[in-house]
Amino acid sequence: GGRLVLLGSFEAHSGPVGCLRASHDGARLLSLSSIHESVAEWDVIKGVKLRNIDFSFQVHHCDYAGTDYAILVVNGNDIRRVPPADLRAILMKREEEALQP
Repeated sequence: GGRLVLLGSFEAHSGPVGCLRASHDGARLLSLSSIHESVAEWDVIKGVKLRNIDFSFQVHHCDYAGTDYAILVVNGNDIRRVPPADLRAILMKREEEALQP
């Protein structure tokens, strides 16, 4: 049989990861917590978390909605769309945090 290789660890969730979904181009990844109340979005190429999205309801499934990286989350019979991450704002925030003493 094949060998299992550890590809990385997800430190965005307080418990185990329940589900992973890759973007259409493989550049991003969604991880759904096992308690299903948060979704983390990752930049696979850079190996960093882009954002953590917390919900006030249990998420049963998550996936990318198309090529613009919008996210769909499913809760029972409801489907909700989360806008794509604003990468410019994320980068500016990281730069500001790096400058803090």
